[in-house]
Amino acid sequence: MTGRKEQLLFVEKKKGFRDEADRLLWDLKSFLKIEKLKTVRVINLYKLIDVPYHALRGIFDSPQTDAVTLNTLPISENERMIGIRYVKGQYDSRAYWAKECVQILTGREMFYYDHENRFAAHRITKWAPMPEHIIVDPAGWKSEFRGDGLPKKSDWCLVCTEKDKLVHFAWFNEKTQDFSGYRNQVIAFMEISPR
Repeated sequence: MTGRKEQLLFVEKKKGFRDEADRLLWDLKSFLKIEKLKTVRVINLYKLIDVPYHALRGIFDSPQTDAVTLNTLPISENERMIGIRYVKGQYDSRAYWAKECVQILTGREMFYYDHENRFAAHRITKWAPMPEHIIVDPAGWKSEFRGDGLPKKSDWCLVCTEKDKLVHFAWFNEKTQDFSGYRNQVIAFMEISPR
């Protein structure tokens, strides 16, 4: 990943607009009986790679209602943090619509992915253009990151990897739900049947 520009965006609602945090505080006090809890903050994390934040201002935040901090989590020593992520395959509407907005602004087909979960986990984790050969002739190509499901059975596939954007043969293992030899690197695949 050397040579890639990475930015972390921490986005939090400004005072007067923290409805989600206020509801969560009420729920924690009412249902879990955590009476000493004084405040709750909801901070959304976005990880941008090779996409400058200043060019996309307004997609990840609303300047009137949101405060943005770059690269440093804005918490104090007496605060405690709990991270929440979507499970693999769970639909994340915020990530989906942010992706659509980036595509409109840049004019390039984009996808998002996460090395740990192989799917967008808790907001946008990474952006990159789809390989040119897939954009030019998308017939047959699928991508988990565009919402396509993985193959239903073990079989040989053509795969395009994040590292070199070239096409390779790889065995899809139904049990491990991964492509042998290219663990967590496949960004697009094409199912083929041996003749």
